Amino acid sequence: MRRWAVLLNERSGGADEHVRPAIEAAMRSGGSDWFPVEVGEGESASEKICSLDRDSFDGLIVAGGDGTVMEAVNGLMRYRIDVPLAIVPTGTANFVARALDVPQDASEALAIAMAGSIRRIDIGQCGTRFFALGVGLGLAERFVTATEEGEKRRLGPWAYLLTLIREVRTPNAVFVLERPDGTKEQLEGVAMVVANAAGLGNGHAISREVLPDDGLLDVVILHRLSSIDACRLAIRALGGNLTRDRVVTHRQGREFTLHSRPKVPIQIDGDDVPQTLPLRVTIHPLSLSVFVRPKFT
Repeated sequence: MRRWAVLLNERSGGADEHVRPAIEAAMRSGGSDWFPVEVGEGESASEKICSLDRDSFDGLIVAGGDGTVMEAVNGLMRYRIDVPLAIVPTGTANFVARALDVPQDASEALAIAMAGSIRRIDIGQCGTRFFALGVGLGLAERFVTATEEGEKRRLGPWAYLLTLIREVRTPNAVFVLERPDGTKEQLEGVAMVVANAAGLGNGHAISREVLPDDGLLDVVILHRLSSIDACRLAIRALGGNLTRDRVVTHRQGREFTLHSRPKVPIQIDGDDVPQTLPLRVTIHPLSLSVFVRPKFT
């Protein structure tokens, strides 16, 4: 029998009237033992995990949005706690859950935690931060931070397409990819994404070739963006072949140092971060266990 630590984020709905009863019901039906770990305003999920007795649990459920999930992942990685992670998404975008094909319904997500298969995935690192999905620079940062909360609640991931269209006049920057051997590649564009996983939600994906367990980072540079480009790219994302578009360059590797001229804003897994370039990004292959649907393994 698995003993669960259940991290409940008071800030993102993780302990609301719908989620907590679903957790209690799942534990009863699964015959599992559990204890709650509540994260209040001003508290860090990562630090909460660090404070737990490592022998007191052998599975972690995180009920929260992308920010809470990634705080938990950072805690597991930073303190080298090797227990499988289950996600119960309660945020507005829930990109991490969508990338792993975790249902948005709490009861369905918990059913995966109780009976689903465990898959080991890669985790990236950018500076001192770990990431599951990727790092975005330039327009890839605006894509996240300029999307309004009200639009995300009404439209879900489609709200990000509206932001993309609104940002079509974003000026180009010069991005430089430096590999560990010192070789550099200079590419002009409006956005750069260093991706670990492909899912964008609602069936959209960067590329079917971008896998969360291949030990590689996928760098995608968007060279320009017009309204026509934005619509075409959205259609390509439905087919998972966005990287094959004429305005996109795709590179792969295990480690890069990122530069840009001028300096551009940065987001990591959907969070605007106060990082400055140059930045080293690297991959930790198969370093995190997550509960997924059996067909996703």
